[in-house]
Amino acid sequence: MVTLAGEIGRQDPMVQADFSEGVANYLASVADLLCRSSDLTPEQARVQALGTVATLVGGMMLARATVQVRPDLAAEILDALPEAVMPVTPIAPNTGPGCGR
Repeated sequence: MVTLAGEIGRQDPMVQADFSEGVANYLASVADLLCRSSDLTPEQARVQALGTVATLVGGMMLARATVQVRPDLAAEILDALPEAVMPVTPIAPNTGPGCGR
């Protein structure tokens, strides 16, 4: 995903559609995992998944773009990603009706 993200916008609509479908499926999987392993509602899990994936992909793209001339900056970006995607409040095991249960 990281490697292709910057190039897909320049491709024909069929390629863009295939890539978009893959991204949508990946986001749905992450949201489902978050929903099943937390007290998040499906809507909250979707928002968390979008933010998490966007942060990780963007961070990887920035690290790759800076590593040759600023390896220190690239390392700093990569080191910050785990903390950046962790929720502010801990995720507890789902004991409620989340995920449409």
